[in-house]
Amino acid sequence: MIRDQLDRVGARVPRVANSLVRWNPRATPPRVAHHGLQRSGTNVLRTALSDLGVTPLNAYDRPRNHPQHKHFRWQADASTVVMDPAFLNDVVAGDLDAVDRLAGYPPGTRHVVVYKRATPWARSIINWGLRCGWWADLDAAVAALPGALGEYDAYNEFWQRMERDRPGECRLVEHPSVATEAQVLLGALDDLGVPVDARRRERFTGVHRTVAQSPADRTDVVDGSAARAIDEAVASRTFLFDRA
Repeated sequence: MIRDQLDRVGARVPRVANSLVRWNPRATPPRVAHHGLQRSGTNVLRTALSDLGVTPLNAYDRPRNHPQHKHFRWQADASTVVMDPAFLNDVVAGDLDAVDRLAGYPPGTRHVVVYKRATPWARSIINWGLRCGWWADLDAAVAALPGALGEYDAYNEFWQRMERDRPGECRLVEHPSVATEAQVLLGALDDLGVPVDARRRERFTGVHRTVAQSPADRTDVVDGSAARAIDEAVASRTFLFDRA
């Protein structure tokens, strides 16, 4: 019931809902924030965390250029933000202390970042971008893919550096493993020192239901020549993000 009430508040006033999450007297530190580029599995990650009793501090989306947004572009080079100008910002964070301060999170917040490999992400983002009107048609989307892959690389490379510098405070998890293999997320939370209720841990087997923005009946428009063009674009790029 409390979760349903929070969701209703979050849909209308996300700033208030996130504040309620932060000041929950029952929450055991350290607290958690979740992150990920669109079409990387952030809604699955949030659902999984909530199933484990770990409600993210940024469970409810602020404006896209606000540091509490789960898709907020933390990379320093704003020129890499090309898919949606609503994410443009002038925030620069050199480390997790700065991330916490700028986002208004408690010091020592743990960060869980979900990502997809580049090829499945590219196919999914084209479907999503066409739905959102980022590109006029499939040909335009494929032509814009090098820029989108640059944004993918810059976004994920930022979090990869945060994980490398502070592995006890930041962990990257891969989709779909985070949904299908319970130990992937549980292991990350254990590494971060985030407590999980024993009963919830025992019951958790992953996320096996439809989540927001991932309807089971969605139409995939990427096939044939478009799929081949995506494969070629990914294969021809050198990524800084070494899990692409």
